[in-house]
Amino acid sequence: MTEAEQHDIQEPRTDVTRTTASALYHRPAAGMGVWATTLTWGRNSSDDDSTNAFLVETDLPVTARDSLFGRFEVVQKTGSDLVLRSPTLEHETFVVSKLHGGYERELSHIGSLVPGVGGSLSISLVPDRLEPFYGGKASLGVAIFVSLRPAIMQMMQMPAAP
Repeated sequence: MTEAEQHDIQEPRTDVTRTTASALYHRPAAGMGVWATTLTWGRNSSDDDSTNAFLVETDLPVTARDSLFGRFEVVQKTGSDLVLRSPTLEHETFVVSKLHGGYERELSHIGSLVPGVGGSLSISLVPDRLEPFYGGKASLGVAIFVSLRPAIMQMMQMPAAP
């Protein structure tokens, strides 16, 4: 758990106290890597308002080269945070959320790098009062991506003592 203060140098000045906590869970995934899951909470507190955010995400290797991933987040945001440009909604707090899932395939190594290709789908949800700003209650997203990351390091075994 962490806590920090952010001091704004812009006018009007707004100081924010940010508090976060997270939990990580890892377990072997049938000899194909590690199934990793994270649960996170955060809170921003200022003189004007306080908002919370919750997140859970997971990455599950299903074969030596294939992984499924998912993420769900629920966040409180003010009208000002969302840049709604509506004085009547500027200090109102809204709950927005997003569900995101996808797949990635690792390709053949290129030296010490591992390229990959994948895709994902997402749906973002906003409350009824925000529909006019976002064109509806739900927004769908589709992504196709490429990735490039370092290969897993292999541990060298120490020679036996003489």
